[in-house]
Amino acid sequence: MAETPRPHGFRITGATFLTLDGEARVHIQVAGEGFLARAAPLVARLGEQPVGRIVLFGDRGFVGVLEESPREGDRLSVGYADQELQATDVVYRGDSAAGGTPASPTARREGDTSQ
Repeated sequence: MAETPRPHGFRITGATFLTLDGEARVHIQVAGEGFLARAAPLVARLGEQPVGRIVLFGDRGFVGVLEESPREGDRLSVGYADQELQATDVVYRGDSAAGGTPASPTARREGDTSQ
């Protein structure tokens, strides 16, 4: 995957989408580096849908929740609340019976540790 430009100081290396049994919501796990906890919080959108309940994991990524299933081809955009969101290379590829949907060439399925 080509490296996403770093105007906000972070870099995204991949993402995984998870649908838990019995839930309509979709959980997203984003891996990367350089994320900061700051007064203007991290915000994200997948296509037109906001990512809610974002929790940072140090500077290595974040998790969040989509209230509705994303559409195939929706692109992840990430930034801080006081800046314009930056489109990333992460694109939702569609549903997966395995429960985890790779979002980009470097994303992994749930339980898959290969890269």
